[in-house]
Amino acid sequence: MAISLRFARLAYKSKNETLMYTTSANTSRPSIRDAVANFLVRSLTPLYQTIRYKRKPWQTTKNDLKQCGPGTLGNAMYRFLDKHDLDLIPKAETHDVWHVLFGYTIEMKDEMSIQFVVLGNGRHSAPYLYSCLVAVLMYPEYWGSFYTAYQRGASAISFAHFNFEELLNEDLAALRKSIFGSGIQNEGLISQYSHQ
Repeated sequence: MAISLRFARLAYKSKNETLMYTTSANTSRPSIRDAVANFLVRSLTPLYQTIRYKRKPWQTTKNDLKQCGPGTLGNAMYRFLDKHDLDLIPKAETHDVWHVLFGYTIEMKDEMSIQFVVLGNGRHSAPYLYSCLVAVLMYPEYWGSFYTAYQRGASAISFAHFNFEELLNEDLAALRKSIFGSGIQNEGLISQYSHQ
């Protein structure tokens, strides 16, 4: 699903722009393995769109996020989107919340780890299961990270039904603590989106 969101993001952006995600901070182009993984998960897009047909897009825009106070979830989301030159994707805004809430980058390992956090938290829909299967098969060197992400989701309170649009003005650190407790992974990554 993370990768299918990347393709949805590509379709959502103008045709003159391209969005590349990376496997490491030093690469600007996806590897062949990433391209194959993208293709496999891209096949989920029709299923994902069918599942979400009733979901309403947020009324909040990227500019609205910019107006949220420093240290809030909304402001951190704006900083994340702005840093990566991204926009909110209608009906898939929660994926960007998870980047900020979990402290993950847009690198492939982190994109896939997001899926394992959510899976560990009890979301067992076909797109998540399929994305995790692709990740396990295509990225065996990250199995330890995926397991850690899964455990992180399993030990958190259930957040699957949170209305994150209503929580945009909440303090990000307090929100993380209420969901994950005091043991927050990726503290360095988290701090880059937490403060003005």
